[in-house]
Amino acid sequence: MLIYERTTNIGDAIQTVAITRLLGGVSAGIFRDAPIPELCTEVPFVVNGWLGWGSAASDGNCLFAGVHLGHREPEYVPWIRKSRYPVGARDEYTRGFLAANRIAAQTIGCATLTLPRYLGPRHGRYSIDVAPLPGTQFETSIIADLRWADPWDLALHRLDQLRTAEIVYTRRIHVVLPCLAFGTPVVFPAREFRDLFDKSRLSILHDIGFVYDEPVEMDVTPLADRFVRFLSEALQTTLQPVDRPAMPIPIVDAGRAGPAPSAEPPATASLPVPVQPILKPAPSVSALVMTRNGGDRLARCLESIRQTGFATDLVVCVDSSTTDASVELALSFTSHVHLVRGGYPEMVISRLIPLCPSDYVLHLADDEQLGGNWDRTQFELLAAVNDITHFWTPRRWVVPPGDRFIVSGPWFPDLQMRLFLNNPHIVTCPTRVHEHLKVRGRSLALYDRWIEHSMLVLHSRLEREAKCRHYLDLRPDYDLSDFYLYEDKPVTTMPLNTPALLPAGSPHTMKPFRSVVFYEPGSLVDFRAGGNAAAYTLGGWNVPESWGTWTAGDSAAVCLPLEGIMGSEAALVVALRPFITRRHPVCRAQVLYFGDLIAEWSFHSPAPKEKRIELPASLISNDRSPSFTFRILNPASPLELNESDDPRQLGLGFTSLRLLPGTRRPL
Repeated sequence: MLIYERTTNIGDAIQTVAITRLLGGVSAGIFRDAPIPELCTEVPFVVNGWLGWGSAASDGNCLFAGVHLGHREPEYVPWIRKSRYPVGARDEYTRGFLAANRIAAQTIGCATLTLPRYLGPRHGRYSIDVAPLPGTQFETSIIADLRWADPWDLALHRLDQLRTAEIVYTRRIHVVLPCLAFGTPVVFPAREFRDLFDKSRLSILHDIGFVYDEPVEMDVTPLADRFVRFLSEALQTTLQPVDRPAMPIPIVDAGRAGPAPSAEPPATASLPVPVQPILKPAPSVSALVMTRNGGDRLARCLESIRQTGFATDLVVCVDSSTTDASVELALSFTSHVHLVRGGYPEMVISRLIPLCPSDYVLHLADDEQLGGNWDRTQFELLAAVNDITHFWTPRRWVVPPGDRFIVSGPWFPDLQMRLFLNNPHIVTCPTRVHEHLKVRGRSLALYDRWIEHSMLVLHSRLEREAKCRHYLDLRPDYDLSDFYLYEDKPVTTMPLNTPALLPAGSPHTMKPFRSVVFYEPGSLVDFRAGGNAAAYTLGGWNVPESWGTWTAGDSAAVCLPLEGIMGSEAALVVALRPFITRRHPVCRAQVLYFGDLIAEWSFHSPAPKEKRIELPASLISNDRSPSFTFRILNPASPLELNESDDPRQLGLGFTSLRLLPGTRRPL
């Protein structure tokens, strides 16, 4: 099915969640801008949603189910005409346009109308991308230019929110339609309709008799039944919907340029023609643990591995100088127990990896445990479909008494590369204490699972201070006090049962729920520590520093909600500095406005810069929440460049930002 490697709207993923729920089993995903891999051209490719952006696949196996043609209709007519399946239009607008081009289609509505009705208790009143009404909580569907897995999880969160809401005010089509399906009262303010750029997208509301400016509840069962019947007949199978679908596994063509999507791997919907021809055998995983006088902490570590069922086998290496019962304890979990000559874990890892018999190695310290969704099926599918050599996961620093973890930087997300292909030709082992393992090849970051680190719980403050002094003697360039001595710093903590996407301190995760802070055009958005940027940033940012804030990874986003529309042209003025070093001499970036490319930057000097982008009235004047995504085309890590131990992927460092109204300079 069609999925979205790059999207700035949760609604894109909501459509995919809805149709994935209908298909119910295991499915694969093709990114909207990507060609279909050759081995997939005979598999039914379900295309659902708004065809307004991106290049179209041209193969005849495309099944169009509930599509709406955007403002690039001529590009899609040849694509749809090639389909060997019947065509299902979302609305009468699309059906009529296709009929005018001699393509037969039937109106079947949208997959989001098939979501199951909710009859339980209701709580929560929301204003989503409209001026917030009294007594409501403001939300937005505009998100950072994120990779696929994060929008998927955000879509699930948003649907959970809409399902049980008392009332929702919105102008978003993929908020309105799920609300109608759930039976949630929904209001579309008429003034918001007047401000919309492409009103044809709302034509389905007019088809079903939706009324503006008042709470609407209606029975959409006939449309839902029509959609299900169309899809079932086209695929010649009986659909078996599931309550909570798993994410379609992205298929990345081996010849496709660019990095692999940084996404976690779930699964989804059953395909009448199986995708097995492109799958490799399911990979095996060795969980590797090194311990010295492990005691109780080793038992907790091994039990967490056993409970997940993720590892095919468990390998425990015990330091030969151990004096406690670690060997006996390890033998109660596995027969793969080895005595090894001791040393710092980083220095002996090269001798431990060959002891692991499996395709992949999952490496843990004895004071760590697995947490979150370590689902084996998801990992097997992702590894089998794509050429992934290593995976990154967050590490959570647990604080006494052991029921909470720190969500402030630098303790979170503290990405760790602990799951990697067991191939000595691509693995480079550390040569110094607290150096990182390096693996060549494609990687993914998995945010639905994590490692819980108990070091701060198991060691007293005095013990940790001694460790800091000891390690500083070994490596004067690496001060661990930033991590070990958390009591001296202002930190925020959350319970250990907090879901993956909610830690508010993470620059890598979208904050799905927040109160609105209106932006006054012309005022300063300050990215320095103590500034006000946190009120307007959506995701993709590192922790603020005294001078400003670095972007995190390959994109970062800003949303500036206004009390009223801009009503004029504007200019975006940004004070920044690019990440430029001797080994990274060029920094390239793009700026997008709601997905439209509005600027391209190339920097060759690390000196601070001021960049200005003119925004015509035709683009911005009617928007209430101007949103900008800064896409970093070549982010780089000082660690990977061997310039420092900083593992962050850096691009642009922001000091300030302003949106100035009516400032177009005369030609």
